[in-house]
Amino acid sequence: MERPTAADQLQKIKTYEKGYVAMLLLRTGMELGLFAAINAHGNGVSVPELAEELGLHEPYLYVWCTTAYHYELLDCAPGDRFILQAGLEEVLVQRDSPRNYEGNIKLTMDCMSGDMAAFAGYMRSGEAFTYQERDASFSEAVAESTRNLYAAFKNVIVPRVEGMQEDMERGAEFLEMGCGNGTLMIRLAELYPRCSFRGVDVDRFGIERARRAIGEKELEGRVRVEFLGGEEFPHESLFDYVIMVVVLHEVRPEAREQLAANSYRALKKGGRLVNVDFPYPAAISEFRQIDFERGIFDQYREMIMGHHLQTRPEQEALITGAGFGDLKRFSVGKGMFDVLVAVKGGA
Repeated sequence: MERPTAADQLQKIKTYEKGYVAMLLLRTGMELGLFAAINAHGNGVSVPELAEELGLHEPYLYVWCTTAYHYELLDCAPGDRFILQAGLEEVLVQRDSPRNYEGNIKLTMDCMSGDMAAFAGYMRSGEAFTYQERDASFSEAVAESTRNLYAAFKNVIVPRVEGMQEDMERGAEFLEMGCGNGTLMIRLAELYPRCSFRGVDVDRFGIERARRAIGEKELEGRVRVEFLGGEEFPHESLFDYVIMVVVLHEVRPEAREQLAANSYRALKKGGRLVNVDFPYPAAISEFRQIDFERGIFDQYREMIMGHHLQTRPEQEALITGAGFGDLKRFSVGKGMFDVLVAVKGGA
């Protein structure tokens, strides 16, 4: 590999700077409803028309639109009429699309950027600002960023876990550890009417929202939630599946063995644990591999929350230590998710 020059390094840093400005531009566009408004005009919309429609200052809007054009978020039709670039309607407008990224942008810019700006102080003190110490707005932002995970679960994960699709069509009993606001369970309950779901979480704001959503959907007979920590876990041999989706890395390291033990105890004999999380490198040689990109990103932005991503060997040691066997692992997307499936044996 050729040794990089100072000019190369400067260009790299400028690229990072450009990305930061792009994120700020995206967040402004989302807050003002610009992407949805532009997308609604199939033949494009001029800056004066858009300014009048949304009640915005035209000179500022012109700068925003032309900068978004520079960033290849907008295209421009004859007559300087701006159009959302192809494919971005799924990413920035269609809320139910599995590719919609609005929630992630909001979480990063509205919540996590404030944390990261204060990292120097935390790195000196070693203190943490945990999930449980945060307010309802943070819980809601996290829920918003994960609202479409059900699509990946249904379309990618369920078909790749042997027999899971059939179990869900026949009717299976699920326990979701770390259910948050219940979106995953509620959507799966709507898709699989023979299944029943119970969710537990220590996020009281999420549990409150889950209960409201379950009532609004009239799913009380098949979906229930509990504000529950691992130390008082009452469930034993009740469930066909225990699922954890982007949860294990958020559990305090000293509480993970209890979580794994509770998952094992909650399952029927032959029941399965399905753990979905970000993969994290086990050696420095892996830190530049694309498979670990999301985990590296997530570990950095969440480090002061007390979150610690496990490596694959660490996950497997935890799961087998709780008594699980027949471990199987597969990846979803380049550097996105690892799925670890394990079976409860014994009497």
